[in-house]
Amino acid sequence: MPAVPNPSGGRMTGDEDEVRLPMGPSWLGAGTGLAGAGGAVLGGGLMLNVTFNGIDYAKVAAGAVAVVLALVGLVLALRSRRLGRAGLAGAVVLGALGEIAMSGLLGVAFFGPSIDEVRARIREDRQLTDVVVVARGGGSFDFTGRRGHEICRGSIGYHGNGSTSMVSCDLATDLPELEAACRERIARACALAVERVHATEPIDWARLNGLTSPGCALDQAVACFYLGVAMERGRGMPVDLVGALGAYERACSRGDDTGCANAAGMRYNGRGVPADAAAAAELWRRACERGHLGSCEALGECTRDGEGVPRDIARARELLQRACDGNDGAGCTNLAALHLDGLLGPADPAAALPLYQRGCEHGSGAGCRNAGVLLQDGRGSAPDPARAAALFARSCDLEDARGCIHGGMLLHDGAPGVPQDHATALVRFERGCTLRDADSCRNVGVFYRDAVVGPRDAERARAYFRQACELGAERACREARD
Repeated sequence: MPAVPNPSGGRMTGDEDEVRLPMGPSWLGAGTGLAGAGGAVLGGGLMLNVTFNGIDYAKVAAGAVAVVLALVGLVLALRSRRLGRAGLAGAVVLGALGEIAMSGLLGVAFFGPSIDEVRARIREDRQLTDVVVVARGGGSFDFTGRRGHEICRGSIGYHGNGSTSMVSCDLATDLPELEAACRERIARACALAVERVHATEPIDWARLNGLTSPGCALDQAVACFYLGVAMERGRGMPVDLVGALGAYERACSRGDDTGCANAAGMRYNGRGVPADAAAAAELWRRACERGHLGSCEALGECTRDGEGVPRDIARARELLQRACDGNDGAGCTNLAALHLDGLLGPADPAAALPLYQRGCEHGSGAGCRNAGVLLQDGRGSAPDPARAAALFARSCDLEDARGCIHGGMLLHDGAPGVPQDHATALVRFERGCTLRDADSCRNVGVFYRDAVVGPRDAERARAYFRQACELGAERACREARD
């Protein structure tokens, strides 16, 4: 190929492979600009501080960006053979690395404390024993330990200028340790141990009483309440009604509403102290205001009857409605009675029936019985003996003695939809007698005397007549002598 003249006096060939980068001022300017930008980022990092777990992440980020920019500038400066500019870029790289070191990252990564050193510091600073340390990396550690009867958990992070840590402690949860802490007069341990022991079946009352006495002395409401239960019912200790009342009232004063209700019941019925309806009403009022529905119901009855408080039917209705709205069966039942007895206007069985049924649904035996009576008689609804029989059965199961005798009589006599069933009637009467209903006991005696179910048993009949007599059935007294 013929040579082509070169105006500069040299020669060019068309097959030369090497391509050289331009060495002109554009590349030099780019390198200098990148180095300058790196320096600017470096300065910004020095002014910011975003520290977490002992590392200033603002300096880490600024230093890393500055290193990249300055390295690119350094390469370009070297390619352009500008050693001064290369020196400037190198200085920025070194400064960026220094800034990263100032962030605490390098110190934590390469010179942070060992697990043994961390464990020793935690023992000394937090006063913990049985310390276990786990490294998370980056100078951060998690740890657990004990402080007396407490289990503590926390974390600690190290950085160039120091460390940050946090810890939280709570009581150990195993029962023997809670009991030991209670003996050392740690109040919350007593409360937790009482709840744990009471939740077991069967309840170990001796063990529970060993916790309730010290717990109540430390003003733990739950301990005072169960101490009252043990004293009132003789659970693991002799019956002590005066002591039980004091324990219930102490629980009440510490915010235990059931303690208030139990104390009110004892004062109302004169158990351990002379009967005092006014003191009982005040205790029920206190618990009702804190949302205890059973206390609202009891206060409603007092207000209806004027016992311990002025008689006020409107206020009684309000209290009973509040209890019923909260699904308190007795509240619904007594609210129904206000309608049935005409205390809110004309007697209204139709308004009473659904309230009695609602009371039954929520565990009121009296509600089941009264709803059954209305359905049996066709008051407030069409007669429905079959439904009435079912309600009487539920009432008896809920230990309402009068429900047992109503159900027994309906089965004895029979009715549309209810065939005669003397055997089941006897079961109902026997259940009512167990619940100390005089008429139920007498009816059982009649069944055995007259051989209504099975052979005649005169001696067994007389035993039931005597029991009925002791419960107040005068006719049974004569029958017991025959």
